[in-house]
Amino acid sequence: MLAEFLQEALDRFAQFFIAPLFTEDATERELNAVHSENQKNLQTDAWREFQLIKSLSRDDHVFHKFGTGNLRTLKDEPAAKGINIRDQLLAFHKAYYSAGTMKLAIIGKESLDQLQQWAVEYFSPIVDLAIEPISFASGLGGGMPFGPEQVMRRVDFVPVKDLRQVELAFPAPSMRHHVNSKPLRYWSHLIGHEGKGSILSYLKEKGSCLSLSLSALFIRSSLVAD
Repeated sequence: MLAEFLQEALDRFAQFFIAPLFTEDATERELNAVHSENQKNLQTDAWREFQLIKSLSRDDHVFHKFGTGNLRTLKDEPAAKGINIRDQLLAFHKAYYSAGTMKLAIIGKESLDQLQQWAVEYFSPIVDLAIEPISFASGLGGGMPFGPEQVMRRVDFVPVKDLRQVELAFPAPSMRHHVNSKPLRYWSHLIGHEGKGSILSYLKEKGSCLSLSLSALFIRSSLVAD
């Protein structure tokens, strides 16, 4: 039973945040993994579209940057500038890995008292830097990524697959402080409803749509190909 090794696993897991090694070999493997994933995404429409949307945001916003990475952006170019990636990882950890910005949940067969004791024992060494969580509003992102000059646009792009979609995107305030009420769930239910009298049923009757959905990022409609 794996459950009997929970205490040992917690000890090891906590060390990721207390004293990460960031060894040269592990850093190199991760760079290669990110590069491989990016190569896979080059012919994936969802990732291509996401990068297109990022490029349409404010030039001075962190959201505007390259969304993933490859060996050129993460290894070759930094090396040419004398930047050591491992040192950058360690510096980021030192600046932003703070107990006050983290949350921990432990699920086990042990009593709540025992689980709490392990949480205190193994995770208390994580330093609290007394910093605010990273967010667009905190200054790292410089506010909302889409301002007045970035909205009211129509963009056409050619997908890799044989797809016909219409997507409508509307900038909205952050919902992180409304996690208990989840107001976007109401929009998702009303627009994504597929029953009689719904938007989707109407569009299907017109032969204009196969599916319709709404997420925190986009309202998406997949249209019937001509």
